[in-house]
Amino acid sequence: MQMMLHQLKTSSEMDFHHINDVELFMEQFFAGRTRFRSWIEHIESWWPHRNDDDVLFLRYEEVTADLEVTARRVAAFCGLEIREEEMPRIVERCGIEFMRWHQEK
Repeated sequence: MQMMLHQLKTSSEMDFHHINDVELFMEQFFAGRTRFRSWIEHIESWWPHRNDDDVLFLRYEEVTADLEVTARRVAAFCGLEIREEEMPRIVERCGIEFMRWHQEK
């Protein structure tokens, strides 16, 4: 969800800038009342690319169930090596509590 919000928030010519309320935007997005169509249509448009080498599908349930495994998958997908001593910091900073604490940055 965070990545989706980031992508939507940074897209050019985006409805979010005019709404200025994440909850309202998400409500409208899921209902299909934005330029991005409905959530289902959005996911369906990516489904044919699920096996492309440059696309990594992550399910929210998987991400939240094991953040460390997810961080390792993302790093491997991006071709990045993670030093073991860095993993606790990465997991902490990818966690929801850290993001809430630093949401203004």
